[in-house]
Amino acid sequence: MKNKIIQYFSIALIIISIFPLISRADLTEGDLKKREKIKYALGNGIIGMYDVPFETYFRLEMWDEINFIFESNNKNMLRYELPGLYYSRPYIMDNTLWIFENASGRGGGIYVFASDTLNLIKKPENKAYQRYDGGVRKIFGHTVISGGSDADVDTAVIWDTDTDEVRTVKLQDGHYVSSVEMKDGNLYIGSCGGVINAWKYDDLNFMGIYSSSKKENTDWNVFNEKECIANIGVLNGKLIGAGEKTIFIWNLDSSGAMPKTYPKTLTNSAACFYGNYLIEYKNERIVVRETESGRLLRETKAEKTVEDLIVTPEKILANHEGDLLIVSLRRNKGIHFYDFKTLTLLRKIAANGESLAGHRKALFATDDRHVFRYDIAHKDAEKYEAFLNRISPQDIVLTDKTYYQLLKRLESYPEIVEKLQLSDNFLKMNNLSIRHSFKYGKIGERNVSPEEDIAGSGYKEDIHGYKVYYEVENRSAKYCFVELNAQWSGEYGENMSHENGTWEMENSSGRGFARQTFFLVPNKTYKNSFQVGGKEPVNLLIYPARIEEVTQRYYDRFMRAITDGNSDISLIDEYLRDNLVKDWHEQLREKRNKLAGKENETFWFFKREP
Repeated sequence: MKNKIIQYFSIALIIISIFPLISRADLTEGDLKKREKIKYALGNGIIGMYDVPFETYFRLEMWDEINFIFESNNKNMLRYELPGLYYSRPYIMDNTLWIFENASGRGGGIYVFASDTLNLIKKPENKAYQRYDGGVRKIFGHTVISGGSDADVDTAVIWDTDTDEVRTVKLQDGHYVSSVEMKDGNLYIGSCGGVINAWKYDDLNFMGIYSSSKKENTDWNVFNEKECIANIGVLNGKLIGAGEKTIFIWNLDSSGAMPKTYPKTLTNSAACFYGNYLIEYKNERIVVRETESGRLLRETKAEKTVEDLIVTPEKILANHEGDLLIVSLRRNKGIHFYDFKTLTLLRKIAANGESLAGHRKALFATDDRHVFRYDIAHKDAEKYEAFLNRISPQDIVLTDKTYYQLLKRLESYPEIVEKLQLSDNFLKMNNLSIRHSFKYGKIGERNVSPEEDIAGSGYKEDIHGYKVYYEVENRSAKYCFVELNAQWSGEYGENMSHENGTWEMENSSGRGFARQTFFLVPNKTYKNSFQVGGKEPVNLLIYPARIEEVTQRYYDRFMRAITDGNSDISLIDEYLRDNLVKDWHEQLREKRNKLAGKENETFWFFKREP
């Protein structure tokens, strides 16, 4: 049998889940009513999505609910790898995510992502801003305010990203920009030396200083003696600054007066303000205090050292009402969620990320090389596992419709592959079976350039690796078109790549994918192979992406159309209009051009196998 084989290889996360289901005819009126009742109960929180058996979702064709369950537990993390080292926390601006490279003294890169997809939108540049951009940074609306740059540690830069206008202010007292806050049209910048400088934001008129000392703090000796104001809050007519050891409280209308103070619970702790609350954290301890009085309200101890902490009203956990306190543990040891009012631990997830931000029910995090987006509102590992374990594959019968409906929705979930047998059941339903084996040998060759050759002459070198040899047996009386996919994982070692007319080796790992199309004739076995790379693959899956019955006449005429002896251009045109055999269209066009007396110099991407 003459056929057309398509092979291509890519490292891609394309995993087809194997999920057999109970067959079902068209829905009855009773089924439709039951489906609406279940949808109503789910939508109003009367029942949880894991309370409904998988078979019920399938029987009532609740495809969106099936998709939601699997996406909630598997497609809930997005990651973007950044090119350098050391990046800022995530910042939200106009529903976009901003990440700043912490490149001291040279103006690091800026990356702006879509907050829902983590797609990189742009890399804005503003040299005037980047000159003074430092490790202290805050975003208000569409304005970025930063300071602490090695270029001038006493200067803060204000960048309006809408107009691209850049303004700067310089500390009038204290040294080293250590914190930024803006409230009610006023700009407050904290410094080391126990001082907060204040300006009117619109025109940058200097308003005065709020100092922890009666002395002027412009000399470096005083600067070294006094605390750095690392956090600023504005509450009830008060300006609050958090130093290493002390909380300072000034009346906003009396900047020259000495502040009220009280000691931190945890010396040298990190701190943040949230509403009327001050939160301190150091090592494993987390403390919540009343900001103005300093009264201790509650505290807890994390499992490991806390790297970062935020409090957010975002509904990141679906079953929780109220504010969340979220901590990241040092060295990527996980992210923990607490009820802010009680400090009750609600959930722990094994996730990477050190600096945090919450936005639109999602959690964002950065570490030295990556930015992450976590959508975990409906993720529940325990209930999800129980949901899967309740499915009985042996009781399930597929139809073409249900197989393709599920294949469309369940194609990226590796743990399902290990548990269920969607592909096997679908093949059996069509009286087909697949067997495969691995074989190691020569899979190609590469050109060794004279520069690489000690002798300086260059030569060709064999490349060895693994191929998968498979057989598809057709035990039926049907003629079938088959699109067969394969995916695998593992370290592949050296693979071949084609560039500039030569084949070269490249190291690769991750997921591999191959696709082939062919026809099956009744009661015959089709044999072929595909290359997988330098090492034997693991978790190999071979599955039909499409099986379509054709008539013997269709098959015979197609075979005649691609045969060398065919001279019927109208027959070729018939199949050039047929999308089922689109993978042979290049070959058919080549043949047609030759019959029409035209030379086609186009590269043959598709290669016919005997």
